[in-house]
Amino acid sequence: HLVRCVPIRDTEGKVVRWFGTCTDIEDVKQAQALAAERETWFRTLFDTIPLSAALIDPQTMEFLQFNDAAAENLGYTREEFAKLAVYDIEAVYPHQQLDELVAQRASSNELLPPLETEHGSKSGAFRDVLVHVRYMSVGNRRVQNCVWQDVTEKKLTEAALLQSEKLASAGRMAATVAHEINNPLEMVTNCIYLAASNP
Repeated sequence: HLVRCVPIRDTEGKVVRWFGTCTDIEDVKQAQALAAERETWFRTLFDTIPLSAALIDPQTMEFLQFNDAAAENLGYTREEFAKLAVYDIEAVYPHQQLDELVAQRASSNELLPPLETEHGSKSGAFRDVLVHVRYMSVGNRRVQNCVWQDVTEKKLTEAALLQSEKLASAGRMAATVAHEINNPLEMVTNCIYLAASNP
């Protein structure tokens, strides 16, 4: 219950009676507890997913909220990352082109494929990422809900596998060519042997 009391005083300032209200706020308290529990679950999910996630202001491209993975993936502390905007980490698209891309995606009602780009890390190295962007409203504010996946190691592995496949193909081709050249040479060698042994 929420209890409020106001004293009623006489002309000398003495309290002669109290005027009060008592309001049942059980439903409000339960709703607040439920909202707090949902906030806790959301924060836990947001902070513990292994992918980088952030809520971004589409006007300023500043990070409104982000999880630990977003900062750690690029080598920043939470405090350092909080001072950055998307412009500070985007390594492929210039500011104007990025703004146009954001506006285009914001106006589309279709489910667009992830954006393939690179993010610059604190060390200066570049990380290949796939960025999934959805727009949502928080209160009266429209924000970008971004989740990005670091695919740098995957791309390096794919490049190494492709190189290995190229080398294997070159090896198979070299073996075939050697075989095709070896057969006639073997025949010539045999004829020379016969000619030398019996003129």
